[in-house]
Amino acid sequence: MKYLVVVFYIGLLSTVLLGCGGESQSTQTRQSTSSNSSANTSSEVSKLRLQSESILGVWYLNEWDLYHTIRFIDKQKVEFYTHIDTILTYDYELRPDSLLIFNEQGQRLYINLINDLTRDTLVFENLMEKVGVQHYSRKQIKKNVEKAIEK
Repeated sequence: MKYLVVVFYIGLLSTVLLGCGGESQSTQTRQSTSSNSSANTSSEVSKLRLQSESILGVWYLNEWDLYHTIRFIDKQKVEFYTHIDTILTYDYELRPDSLLIFNEQGQRLYINLINDLTRDTLVFENLMEKVGVQHYSRKQIKKNVEKAIEK
């Protein structure tokens, strides 16, 4: 009987000790996971900053269609030039994978999925009510051409 009591207490003590050790390990895992998620968040923020700076300017659709030119004025306003000589101005918010369009009252109108954004290329999976992939590009004017235009 004494033997059973000793075995029971040793088993109980080892369970408590292992349980504490496992808890500290799970706590460490949670802490490393939260630090990884904060690292991921900071990398997403830095990617978003680069995107918001690289999206500014004038973009041209590679075909004559509804929104043939997009002009990102600043980090808040965007203009869409249409094929019927109308300019639509909206507020926007840039996310790593999408461009959100808002009206003047702040209501979200469109979620435009971005497939690719580089220095010279902007590709939407859809843009406003237009469905289908749309490729926009920038036209870089060379300095020699600019000088010739000035003369």
